[in-house]
Amino acid sequence: HTEQGEVQRWGVAALWALVDAGGQAVATAIAESRGIEAIAEAMRALPDAAEVQERGLGALFGLLAEGSVADAQAVVDQGGFEAAQAALAGHAGSEEVQRWGEAVVDIVLEMIPVQGESDASPGAGSAPEAEVHSDGEGTASSASASTTDEAQGAGRGVLSAGDSLVDGAEEGA
Repeated sequence: HTEQGEVQRWGVAALWALVDAGGQAVATAIAESRGIEAIAEAMRALPDAAEVQERGLGALFGLLAEGSVADAQAVVDQGGFEAAQAALAGHAGSEEVQRWGEAVVDIVLEMIPVQGESDASPGAGSAPEAEVHSDGEGTASSASASTTDEAQGAGRGVLSAGDSLVDGAEEGA
């Protein structure tokens, strides 16, 4: 398993470096070729390996920072957001995992409008805090956070790839 950890760690580090060097075009190419799924899988395969989590989160952050709304949606669709949540929960004592994980969460929520928040404009910092859960269907929704979630450090509602993104037609309105 040590060899697998090294492969995963350096694999996600390589994707991170590619995005840093190549900008938006590379970010989009990685997202379109399901590279985010590979990052998420590496993170899921080694949930206790803080270095894999940190580099995976850094790669996701790089993709989001250089990418587009479609790339942010790909992070949701391909399991990157769930992997980020798991890393945050599993490595509460790691400053780097927390820093990169929170950055990934913040960017996704800033870029993807949440159902029921039609007056929130992406990028304006007015998106509600939310968790993202992906089922590969490319949609999202939100629910309000409970005080229990806040006490556990989540403090976020639920944004799920199984529900609906705001795309001009809100459900149940």
